[in-house]
Amino acid sequence: MDLKKAFGEALRKIRTCRKLTQEDFSAISSRTYLSTLERGVYSPTIEKLDAIASVLGGSSSNSACCLLPECRP
Repeated sequence: MDLKKAFGEALRKIRTCRKLTQEDFSAISSRTYLSTLERGVYSPTIEKLDAIASVLGGSSSNSACCLLPECRP
């Protein structure tokens, strides 16, 4: 699987698992940009990944992918 698509799927799964909407990320990004990340169209910069992790409840030392196991039932 393409890395951008894998990241996008993980991001969507984490976001929905935490009951967050794309609008919840409006302080750091547009809903359209978040949608393109989740569809695997774009990949985020390190700075944007840090901002996304902060909205998801992580820290700058965690990537969004590292948060995935916390969402599993």
